[in-house]
Amino acid sequence: MDRMEKTERFVQLKKLAGSVISYWSIISVPVEEKLNFIPLLHYAKAESVDEIPEHLAVSEDFMKTVENESNRLEKIVAEMIVRKKSKLAQIYQRSHLESPFAGQEPSDTSVAFKLVKEQISIAKAVSMERQDIVTRVELLQSACDEIEWYVSPDFNSSSTEDHQRVARGKVLVDFFPKMMEDLEDKVTLWNLKEGKLTFSFDGVDVRQKVEAMKTSYARHIKTDMDAVPGGIDIQQLVVPRRPRTPMVPVQVNEPPPPQPSDGDDSMASSGSKSDSKDSDYHPSDSEE
Repeated sequence: MDRMEKTERFVQLKKLAGSVISYWSIISVPVEEKLNFIPLLHYAKAESVDEIPEHLAVSEDFMKTVENESNRLEKIVAEMIVRKKSKLAQIYQRSHLESPFAGQEPSDTSVAFKLVKEQISIAKAVSMERQDIVTRVELLQSACDEIEWYVSPDFNSSSTEDHQRVARGKVLVDFFPKMMEDLEDKVTLWNLKEGKLTFSFDGVDVRQKVEAMKTSYARHIKTDMDAVPGGIDIQQLVVPRRPRTPMVPVQVNEPPPPQPSDGDDSMASSGSKSDSKDSDYHPSDSEE
C-alpha cells in the first residue's frame, strides 16, 4: 500500500471514527461491541497518517465493517431524532405556540440530535412559564361551551347526565366573570414580568380571546339566573329518590304476669311475716 492510498484510507477512517464515537455518546452500546472497534480510538486522535503504527493499519474489510456500523448507528439516531421532534411539537402544541425552531436541522445526525435536545429543554422552560395562563384560557373556553349548552333548550330533563351538566352550567355562569377578571390580571402581570406587550395563544393575543369570550358570555346569558333552559325550574330536574322500604315493627312478647304463691312457699311466707307493711302484721304478735 503506497502512501497516497494509506492517506486516503486514514482520512476516511478518521471521519468514520469520529461519527461512530459520537453515536456512542448518544446510544447505549454494549462494551463488548465497542471492543471490536478499538483501533478507531487511535485514528480519532491521530492528526496524520504517520501517527498510525504499521501494526494498527486496518484492512479494507475492517473499513467496510466500520462503515456499516456507522450507517447502522446513524439510522438509530435518526429515528430518535424523529421521536424527539414529535415530543418538541407536542410541547409547543400544549403551550399553544408555534415552534420557533422550524427548519433548523443540521446535516450531521449527531449534531442534529444534540440540537433537538436543547430545543426540548428550551420548550419545557417556556411551557412552565406559560402553564398557569394557558390552563386558565383552556378552562374558560370549556366553560364557554358549557354555558352555551346550559342556556340552550336542547336537553333531556329525565337524563341524569344532563341534570349534572345543568348544575355545572349554573355554577359556571356565576363564576365566569370572576374567572375572566383573574385571567386578565395574570396576563398583565406576565407582560410586565417578561417585558412583552402580548401573550400569544394560538397565534392570537390572549386579550382578544378574552374579549371574544366576554361577547359570547353576554350573548348567551339570561336575566333570570335561577332558571334553567326553557324556563323549567331547576327543582323539576331533580332526580327523584327511590322511596324507602317501610320498616315493620318487631313484635316483642311480654313476659307472663307473676303467679300468686301458695302457702307452701317458704320464701313467700317468710317474706310476708317480716314485712311491716303487711295488713296482717301486729306488733303484739311478736311479743307473745
